[in-house]
Amino acid sequence: MSSVYQGNIKDHGPEYAVDGIVDHDMWGIKTASSKTETSPWIQVDLQQVSRVDFIMVFNRWDTPFGTI
Repeated sequence: MSSVYQGNIKDHGPEYAVDGIVDHDMWGIKTASSKTETSPWIQVDLQQVSRVDFIMVFNRWDTPFGTI
């Protein structure tokens, strides 16, 4: 990831971007989160040649400012 949210770094690292969890309650479920940036990015290592049929990116749902 281009950055990690600094509020609680251990709960927002890139390892949570690929764990299948897309919803969080802000009080216990860990999700990947970057700092506010104009051009954030993430790189995923699939460990082998793989066919990727689609990629889903989820935005935060808890704020009106959380737009992609």
